[in-house]
Amino acid sequence: MTNFWFSLLFSLSLSLDSLVAFFGYGAEGLKVSFSKLISSIFISILVLSLGLAIGYFLASVVDLNIFKYISFALLMLIGLSKLFSELLKIWLDRKRDKDLHINLFNFKLIINICLNPIEADLNKDKILSFKEACLIGFVLSIDSFSAGIGLGGESAFPYLIIILSFVFELLLSFVGYKLGRKLSTNKKFNLSWLSGIILIVLAILKLV
Repeated sequence: MTNFWFSLLFSLSLSLDSLVAFFGYGAEGLKVSFSKLISSIFISILVLSLGLAIGYFLASVVDLNIFKYISFALLMLIGLSKLFSELLKIWLDRKRDKDLHINLFNFKLIINICLNPIEADLNKDKILSFKEACLIGFVLSIDSFSAGIGLGGESAFPYLIIILSFVFELLLSFVGYKLGRKLSTNKKFNLSWLSGIILIVLAILKLV
């Protein structure tokens, strides 16, 4: 597989969560301005870029043959976690405390947003603020950070990954939000399993 197609699939797999999250916002009637959507994507891309940079640093100090297995392990673990995300969410939902103290640096809040992105609407005013947009961008990019570390030293086109990720996140977030507003349904859907399969395939390809 060429670096372009590898980068394309990698960027797409990390952007699918944005489609689901913003579909939920649209379906719940949250108002998300274009500037807030861009803010969310900017934070997500910034975290991904940081992961890629750390990956490049590690690749420069670690033997490439060893780093190949580190990359495989990271991508495989993230892929498996996404593949079984529904089971993980059920387990986390049972473990979390029922009372939620709103705090930007509260780990329970991050867990709640992972379980249900609508929890990012902290003040329940149905309007996504700048702080809330940055928060959801950070939560959606947690996987991207780890995957970026795994891929960083292996990718010949880091800038291509960043550009493709921005384009996919912008497109999928916008489409998801508009579909959610149009359908206005409470039904939930999950594409994490598809993202997981893509990452698992990419992880295996690292060893081929």
